[in-house]
Amino acid sequence: MNKAKKAMIIIAVIMLIAILTGKTVSASADAIRVYPDVPLEAGWAKPVYWASEKGYVQGFKGGRFGPEEDCTRQQFVIIVWRMNGRPDAGSGNIKEFSDVSAGSVYNPVAWASSNSVVNGYTDGTFRPDADCERRHIATILYRCASKGYIELK
Repeated sequence: MNKAKKAMIIIAVIMLIAILTGKTVSASADAIRVYPDVPLEAGWAKPVYWASEKGYVQGFKGGRFGPEEDCTRQQFVIIVWRMNGRPDAGSGNIKEFSDVSAGSVYNPVAWASSNSVVNGYTDGTFRPDADCERRHIATILYRCASKGYIELK
């Protein structure tokens, strides 16, 4: 699958979550940051700016959004974590992954693991930089929905 198609899938998933949770989708490019690689006339620009305005997604260094970049496992978990209000991991059973250490990705992955949203791999890794494949997206969304983190209507 090419990068543009993967980017569109991620944007569609974010929009689906918004629709299913009843959150309104509105974005004004005047009120938020404008990414040089997201043309305002693109059909997918509104979802990108909406997700950015809500704080669910952020651009990369240099001010670009990276619409054709692959989404990694850590990026998708961070999106879901942000959409849930950036909760603490809590006192649940936090799985320690050998490839996730303290830093910006630790809290989202710790929250997701302590709530059984992600399990990692049998070798004790999370593989944060691996592509978040469609099966991973579906699994994470299913687990979030079944635990009430995404309210289906």
